[in-house]
Amino acid sequence: MRSLFLSICAILFVGCNNQSETTAKEPEANTKYALQVEGMTCQSGCKKLIETKMAKHPGVVSFSINFDEAIANVTFDDSMTDTTSLRMAIAEINNGAYSASGLAESFEKK
Repeated sequence: MRSLFLSICAILFVGCNNQSETTAKEPEANTKYALQVEGMTCQSGCKKLIETKMAKHPGVVSFSINFDEAIANVTFDDSMTDTTSLRMAIAEINNGAYSASGLAESFEKK
């Protein structure tokens, strides 16, 4: 009985230690893109909200908006997201209050 108990404990211990830990892949800054952002009315609300939400978008390494020009510059990992996904994510913020169109000439793959 004792050997059965020890065997079960050993199996559980080994089984628990052999589980591989899943770690999230860190995004690689391999693509740059600029977007024209429409619908922003202020820097403290709209601009900040979009930047905060987009910084959390999967694959985004950096996201910043020049409010005066209404241009967003984004650096992202193209294996985790793409330009269409970025535009769609902006359009979903604040119940569709914003829209974005890509500036194709700005697309730069490293």
